[in-house]
Amino acid sequence: MKDKIQICMLLALTAVVLFVVVVGEYKTKSQITYTREEVSAINSNTKLKTVSQDTAEEYDSIDKKLLSQFKSNKMDRIIKRYEPKSNETLNHADDILENKIYVGDEWKPVKIENPTWLENPYKDDSWVLYYQSLDFLPYVLNAYEATGKKEYLEKANFYVFEWIKSNRKIYSSKSNFAWNDHGTANRLLNLIQFWKSYRESELYNDKDAKELIYSLVQHGKFLNEDGNYTKSNHGIMQDQALIELSVLFPQLPKANEWFEKADKRMLASIERDVAKDGVHKEHSPSYHTLVKELFVDSKNFMKHYDKYDGEFDTSLKRMDKYEKYLVMPDGNYPLLGDSEDNKVNGFNEIPSLEDAVFKDGGVAFFRNNWNTAENPLYFMFTAAFHSVVHKHADDLSFVLSYGDTDYFVDSGKYNYTVDDPYRQYITSVFAHNSIAVNDKSYEFDTRKIGKSEISEFESNSTYSLVRGRHTIYNNVEIERTIIYLKPSNMIIHDKIVSFNENKYSQIFNIGENVNVKKVNDNEFLLKSKIDSSAIKLKQLESNGSDGVSVYEGSEDPIRGWQSNTLNEKHPITSINFNKKGKNQSYMTVIDLDEKESIQDVNYSAKQDLYQIEMTDSNKVNIKQQ
Repeated sequence: MKDKIQICMLLALTAVVLFVVVVGEYKTKSQITYTREEVSAINSNTKLKTVSQDTAEEYDSIDKKLLSQFKSNKMDRIIKRYEPKSNETLNHADDILENKIYVGDEWKPVKIENPTWLENPYKDDSWVLYYQSLDFLPYVLNAYEATGKKEYLEKANFYVFEWIKSNRKIYSSKSNFAWNDHGTANRLLNLIQFWKSYRESELYNDKDAKELIYSLVQHGKFLNEDGNYTKSNHGIMQDQALIELSVLFPQLPKANEWFEKADKRMLASIERDVAKDGVHKEHSPSYHTLVKELFVDSKNFMKHYDKYDGEFDTSLKRMDKYEKYLVMPDGNYPLLGDSEDNKVNGFNEIPSLEDAVFKDGGVAFFRNNWNTAENPLYFMFTAAFHSVVHKHADDLSFVLSYGDTDYFVDSGKYNYTVDDPYRQYITSVFAHNSIAVNDKSYEFDTRKIGKSEISEFESNSTYSLVRGRHTIYNNVEIERTIIYLKPSNMIIHDKIVSFNENKYSQIFNIGENVNVKKVNDNEFLLKSKIDSSAIKLKQLESNGSDGVSVYEGSEDPIRGWQSNTLNEKHPITSINFNKKGKNQSYMTVIDLDEKESIQDVNYSAKQDLYQIEMTDSNKVNIKQQ
C-alpha cells in the first residue's frame, strides 16, 4: 500500500513539474505536444529530470573528444539542397556577400544585414519558409567549394550562428516557420553542408562548433518526433534529412534509432504516396519529379555508405516510366495541380510514346505520332482523389496542346496562401476543364478520398477511349467518357445523374495564345496566335440548355485566370456551357482538323455504343466490350 501511495505521489509530482517546465515553451503546430525525452525522464533511482536538465546534459555531452570525431568523420558524399550551376551560383553568392538574400527566382534578393528572423518583405509564407530554411546558404557554400575564397564561408558562418542564437530552443522561436516540418528538414541539409566546410576551415573553434552540433541534435530530435511528422512530401524531406544526420554523425546517442525510424518511414511513404503504377499521389506532375528525386538522392546517399537494401528500386522504375508521359512536346510539365511552367529535367530527347493509362494513379494520355505529325497532340486526363495534399478540384479535367499551342489549359498554382481569393479560384472547379454543380466548387475533405476514378480505358489504331467518374458532389454522380478518334477528332460525353434539380456548367479554359471566336451558343472557333493550327469546339446536344457564359479576366465572379509562375496571373477565356435538370448530358466535339469534322454522335446506353457520323458521311461505331 505504501508503495502504491509513493507511486501516486511520484506521478502527481511528475505532472506538476511537467506543467511548470513545459507550458508556453514546447508546442508543435496548433497544440502543445512534447515527447518523453524532451519533457522528463525517470532514471533508475526514480529521480525526475526536467527539460532543462535533459537539454543541459545533451549540450554538455558534446565535448572535445566528440567534436574531434565529428571533424574526422567520412563526409565525401552529402545531400545538397542546390547543386552549383556555373555563373548562376557565383552571382547569387556575390549578392549574398552584400547581404542580399536570394531564396528563389520568384523573388528579388532582399538586403538583410542584421536579421531578426521576423523578416517577411513580400508578405509571402513561401518566402519566409525558404528564408528560415537558410536556403540561401548553398550558394555561398558552393561558391566557397569552387573558389576557396574565405569571404563566402565567413558570410555563411555569420548567418548560421545568427540563426542558432535566435532559435536555440526547439519550438521556442520568433517565427512559426523556424521549427516546422519542411523548414527544419531543409535547414538541416544546409547546416550539414556548412559543417563539412566549416570543420576544416580557419573559422573553426570548439565553442561555436559545440553550438552547431547541439543545433543539429535539436534538429534530429524534432524530425524524429512523430508529432512533428507530416505524411506527405514534407515527411519524405524530414526522413531524408534525418537519415543524412544519423549516417554522417554516427556517434550521436540516437543516431541508430533515428536512422531506423527514418528508413522505415520513408519506405512506408513510398508505399503510401506512390500508386502501384508509379504515379505520385499528390496530383501535381512537378511534385512527382520532386518526390522521385528525393528518393533517388536518398537511395544514392545510403548506397554510398552501405546503408541501402534496394527497397525503392521497383517503385522508382515505375515512377520513371510515368514521368516520361508527363513531358509535353515543348519539354515542359503539363500545368496541372500545383505545378509551374518548368522544363522536365533529364530529357534531351522528347519521348515518343503510345496512348496509355495509369489507372491506379488516375491519369490517362492520348497523343499522335510526334515524329511524323505536323501538329503534335498532347492530351492528359485525370480522375483521382488520393489525398488533400496539393489537391485541386480537377477531377475529370484534362489539358490539351496541339502544335505549339496550349488550347485547353489548367490553372497553375498561383501561390499557397489559402485565404487569397485568387488561390481559392485557382484550386476550384472553375479553373479546370470539368463540371461544376450549382455554381459551386467542392471542398478538399479526406472523406472524399477514393470517390474519383478512371473506370475504363481502351486503345487501338482507330481510337482511344478513357472513362472516369466521381461522386464528390453530394447526391450527384458525374461520368465522363472521352474518345480520341484518330487522328483529328475528340468526343467528350458527360453523363450526370442526380435526384435533385441542379444547374450544371461544363467548363473549358482556353490558353492565352488562342483567339476565341463565338460562332453561336453551341460552337466556338479557337485559333492559335503562335502557329497555323485551329480547332473547333461544339455542342451536339441542347436539351436543358441554360445558355453559355464566357469570362475573361473577370473579377466578379473571379473567372478566366491562369498562373504560370508564383504570385503572377494573366487573363484567359473561360467558356461555360450551362444546363439545368436532374439527369443531364453533354455531347461535345473537338475537331482538330476542320476537314475531318464530326457531324453527329448517337449514343445507346443499353449497348454502350457510340455511332459517329463524319461530315464526309463516313460512319464509325465504337462499342465498349
